[in-house]
Amino acid sequence: MYTLFFCIYAVVTLIGIIFFGLREFHTLQLNGYKTPKNNFKRYIFPLIMLLSGCLPFAFDAWTYFLPVFCIAYLIITLFNKPSKSLKYTTHIKRMMTTFFIIVAVGFIWAFLLAKEGKAGSEKYIPFGIYMPYFILNTIVWFTPILVSLSNLINKPFKKYKEIT
Repeated sequence: MYTLFFCIYAVVTLIGIIFFGLREFHTLQLNGYKTPKNNFKRYIFPLIMLLSGCLPFAFDAWTYFLPVFCIAYLIITLFNKPSKSLKYTTHIKRMMTTFFIIVAVGFIWAFLLAKEGKAGSEKYIPFGIYMPYFILNTIVWFTPILVSLSNLINKPFKKYKEIT
């Protein structure tokens, strides 16, 4: 049951990451692939999600909060549709590839911890069996930062293309 619930949660989280990331890619493309400076509005929602995600750990009430997070990620997917369509240039394709590699590393880490199923029973792990959920939530919360990071990682490729 634990594995089934975790897999459903991982799929819902991945859908939220994809749509939240597409909106961030679209914003980055409209800004000419420059991360906007002093634009803290785009980090407010992930910060609120991060702070609210720490509450269940304080009260040991993750089982009650997980459906709430599932609903929140589904709301993210419904309300984060860009007004214009994203143009899939080679720059966007490179950034998306880098972004999904970063996300895949987080998902692999979460699935390896979830495979144990009892991450907190034999040795002390700070969040116990809920650590895989926390990792998935952290990926969603930091999606705007991960998109900016993938843009930063791909800057040398863009400069190399301009030289040749």
